[in-house]
Amino acid sequence: MEKAKEEMTLKLWNSKRLVDAIIHPVTGEKMYWAGRMSAFVPVNFPVLVGMLLHGPNSKLAAMFWQWMNQSVNVFCNYVNRSGSEVDWDLMIKCYVGACSTSVAMAMTGMTLLETFPVLAV
Repeated sequence: MEKAKEEMTLKLWNSKRLVDAIIHPVTGEKMYWAGRMSAFVPVNFPVLVGMLLHGPNSKLAAMFWQWMNQSVNVFCNYVNRSGSEVDWDLMIKCYVGACSTSVAMAMTGMTLLETFPVLAV
């Protein structure tokens, strides 16, 4: 009897762990699978590969992959937010700011490398 009780306890704790990983703690809603922290590496892997393989080839590719990276980041932050309410005006401003900054830094870096090839060492 004691062994069955122990097995049931383990099953209940395992179920709680799974629910806690899927359900948002504040809103109680099921979180999108691609935005969960458990999906961070698999979702970001294609972006990382794109940034490494295609990003340095052209300015347009670098812009695209920087935008894609910031989009994945904001999606992950939205899904894992700490509150139930979202200030959409602030969210959009931050998203535009992050995209603009990352694209501007990538373009500046590429321009510097084109202007001063010695930096490409």
